[in-house]
Amino acid sequence: TGSLPSGVTFTPATGVLAGTPSVTGTFPITFTASNGVGSPATQGFTLTVLGFHVSTSSLPNAVIGSAYSVQLQTQGGTPPYKWKKTTKLPKGLKLSSSGLLAGTPSKGPGSYSIGVMVTSNKTAMATATLPLIVDQAPAITSTSTTSFKENAAGSFTVTTSGFPVPTVAETGALPAGVTLTSGGVLSGTPTQSGTFAVTLTATNGIGSPASQSFTLTVIAPLVITTTSLPGATPGSSYTAQLAASGGVPPFKWKKLSALPKGLKLSSSGAITGTLSSKVAPGTYPVSAQVTDKEGKVHTSAQKTINLVVS
Repeated sequence: TGSLPSGVTFTPATGVLAGTPSVTGTFPITFTASNGVGSPATQGFTLTVLGFHVSTSSLPNAVIGSAYSVQLQTQGGTPPYKWKKTTKLPKGLKLSSSGLLAGTPSKGPGSYSIGVMVTSNKTAMATATLPLIVDQAPAITSTSTTSFKENAAGSFTVTTSGFPVPTVAETGALPAGVTLTSGGVLSGTPTQSGTFAVTLTATNGIGSPASQSFTLTVIAPLVITTTSLPGATPGSSYTAQLAASGGVPPFKWKKLSALPKGLKLSSSGAITGTLSSKVAPGTYPVSAQVTDKEGKVHTSAQKTINLVVS
C-alpha cells in the first residue's frame, strides 16, 4: 500500500519490487504479509530514487611508490560523461575526463578528501567528496649510532617515516637499565659500559618492515688511573706518563699546580725534563686535569699525585 514512483511495480506473490523509475524522490509504502495464520505482518518501507549521481562512495587505499588505478562510477544520467577534479589530488595521481583516477603517488602520505564533479550529456551535473588514504611503507630515518654515559640518564629518539605511523622494536642485547618503547624512544640509565649492537625494526603493516643495524655506546666515567709517580733526583732527567680511562679519547692534559723546577706536563700527559739541582728533597704534590672529546661539552677529571724527590 502507498504510492510507488512511475515505472516501478510490486509483485505480491513473489515480493519483488522492480522497475525503472522515471522520477526521483522518497516514497514511503507499507508491506503486508499474510498467510491466514494469526495476524498479518506489516513493515514500513522507504524507497529512495536517486537522480544522476556519483555512485562510487569509497576508494581503496593508495601506497606511495605503487601504481594506483580506480574507475569512478555514476548512476543515472545519459552518456557522454565528463569528469574533473574539484580539489588537489595527492602528488602523482591524476583524474582523467573518463573518470579514471590513476598514477603512482610520490609524496604526502595521509588522509585526503578528493572532490570530483561529473556531467551527464553536458547537462546534468553531480559532485562527490571521496575519502582517500595514501599509505607509505616504513623507513628508519635517524642515525644508526648514539652514546650514553654509564650511571647517567640518557635518551635517544628513533625517527621514522611512513603512514600509518610505524611502531619500533629491537632485537639484541641492550645494556641493563636501558629500554626501547614502541614509539622509538631509547632511554634509561645504563649500569654497564661498552658497545651494544642491536637491530631496530619499524613496521606499520604496509610493505616490508624496515630494519637498521644500530650501535649504542655506553661511555665509562673519565678517571685518571695513575696512582703513583716514579721518584726524581735533582739534576737528573725525568719522564713519567699520566694515564686515564673512560670518556672519549683523545685526551688533553694540563697542570693545576706548579711542578718542581725543570719539569713540564705536556698536553699528552707526559711529565718530562731535567729536575733542577736546586730542588730540595721532599714530597711534591702534582695536580693535573684531563679533558676528553665527548660531544660539545667535554668532561674532565682531576687528581693529585705525589712526586718524591730524593
